[in-house]
Amino acid sequence: GTIMHVGINGLNVGRNPAETLRILDALQTDELCACNWTKGEEGLKPQELFKAA
Repeated sequence: GTIMHVGINGLNVGRNPAETLRILDALQTDELCACNWTKGEEGLKPQELFKAA
């Protein structure tokens, strides 16, 4: 397998299990997922993001 995400926190920084689950859900898609993406939402469309103005 391939390691796709690593999270390292100092002991004085809280951890959010929901964020870990969100990342795992995002990694199981074939989409580009935004920072606030949640399971069931549509991913970003790179071709639209980088379209010439």
